[in-house]
Amino acid sequence: MLHETTPPAMRADRSIHAPAILLALLLGAWVPAHAADQAYSDPVPYDMLPRASLARAEARQDAALTRHSLVLDGRSLRYTATAGHLLVRNPDDPAQVEAAVYYVAYTLDGKNPRRRPLTFFWNGGPGCSSVYLDLGGWGPRTLDIDEARLPMSQLASSPRFELRPNRQTLLGDTDMVFVDAIGTGWSEAVAPYRNRDFEGVDADARLMRDFVIDYVRDNGRAMSPKYLYGESYAGIRTPIVARLLEQYGPLAHGAPVLDGVIMNSPIMDYKTNCYMRWYEQRNPSVRLPDGDIAFTRPPVSCEGFVPTYMMVHYAQEHPDASLAQDRSAAREAIALTRRSWKPEWRSYRATLAALGSRPPYLLRDFPDRQQRVFRRMGLATGIRPSAWARDFNMNVPDFDSALLGLDAAQWDVSWSRVDRYDAMVRLPARLSGYVTPNGHWERWVTGADYLNASLLRAQQGFTTHFLQYRDPSPYVVSRWPRHWDWHHGSDHSNHPQSVSDLYEAIALNPDLRVLITHGEQDTAAPFYQTLRDLRAAGLASRVPVSLFPGGHMVYLTRPSHAWLKARLDRYYAQARAR
Repeated sequence: MLHETTPPAMRADRSIHAPAILLALLLGAWVPAHAADQAYSDPVPYDMLPRASLARAEARQDAALTRHSLVLDGRSLRYTATAGHLLVRNPDDPAQVEAAVYYVAYTLDGKNPRRRPLTFFWNGGPGCSSVYLDLGGWGPRTLDIDEARLPMSQLASSPRFELRPNRQTLLGDTDMVFVDAIGTGWSEAVAPYRNRDFEGVDADARLMRDFVIDYVRDNGRAMSPKYLYGESYAGIRTPIVARLLEQYGPLAHGAPVLDGVIMNSPIMDYKTNCYMRWYEQRNPSVRLPDGDIAFTRPPVSCEGFVPTYMMVHYAQEHPDASLAQDRSAAREAIALTRRSWKPEWRSYRATLAALGSRPPYLLRDFPDRQQRVFRRMGLATGIRPSAWARDFNMNVPDFDSALLGLDAAQWDVSWSRVDRYDAMVRLPARLSGYVTPNGHWERWVTGADYLNASLLRAQQGFTTHFLQYRDPSPYVVSRWPRHWDWHHGSDHSNHPQSVSDLYEAIALNPDLRVLITHGEQDTAAPFYQTLRDLRAAGLASRVPVSLFPGGHMVYLTRPSHAWLKARLDRYYAQARAR
């Protein structure tokens, strides 16, 4: 049995094997077969609250190391899992520790680290740990779930999903490092910094850049092909980190700075995303049960969302469609949006101005020509034409309300029973067993909540028994940072965009390989909005976008997990062939 490992900078007093492992790492050799697993019980309780700060004397760069194997595509792969903290330092002042960042790394044994690809993964939120991408998507173990086919009855109470070996892990393509942002997982700022100091667009991205730099240096991976993989809000984070790394430059003579960027279901511009613009404006028209305020009419066009609404209906009508059929339907949905919805929106607004009344608007209030368009949209989306008359610039809450067949009194109240991250997931009207992370009853359950509890349960057993890392404090899957600083550079609009950062990263490194993937039923970060944002920035021909049936975490739809894996296999293979 032959092993290689890429642990963090190790303390010689922790294990008799540490010098041998570190020497093997530096030489690109194999770790001896008798190298023992190293469990680690971390004595430090970590605090994820905004004002929390870890004393420098308590900050440790220690980790658990365990060795495993799995069969992938008929091959037996042996790999090392590392779970622990990296002390991230200010690159301009290496004596200054910024944070103790928790991560989980999987490195394939018996490979030369100078040639072996290395990919850094992070989720979004902001305020989400990377456990979604790890246990949901690409780690060697994954949740046994097929999100598109979850029966509503199964979601009446908080469901459990077991972990199983992941036949779609990316370990055959790349070593993987899953990174938890500050305030999530067990990642905490180190004094004099506080967690809140890293809760902002620019501060968060700089810390992630610093993590990449320190991990690469500490583990002798400067010559490795390096990739970034971000999901959701990480569509903002990842292009900024890519630009910052390119500006920082190579970490060794002749070393590549960055080889590629992959983004799954990214939001890249908060200015053009109609849901986020609506959510941020908080217009006090309707109050929801949790005290939040809903107002369904956003201040910008929802054109980027309309093809997704059509693809939700398509998936309902054609659950067994092939990937080619799905993509053809998506192209037709875009075309219908351009030729019917887009020109009619202007006429719709003119009619509203002429009506001079307050909503809800009725179908009979509109001219026959517009009623025909409403019916055409109704056929394409499977919802009543009267819903399109009520709000032609349809935001997600109105779409979900219409999808559930709610009457007017229930709009803006019960729409959250549809999972905004995958509109194929619907919660029943009566629920039980849904609780907040602190164990309290969840007063306003949303369609996405079924997953978090399952992930937390899976993470607890996985970390303790599989990774053999233990900590006395609870792992935080997600935490919404209410005081997040949305300013980015000189843009103080609170609606950041990262398309210009991606453009600059590509300008600095013309060989940078970029791939974006989207789920066709994702109403949080719709695919057509990304296409519109790329086109507006002049990047449409430079950045490929691949679509798959499924939601925000498209890998939770079982057939799409395999299809997306095949696309990523091709991406890494093309990078190796250069």
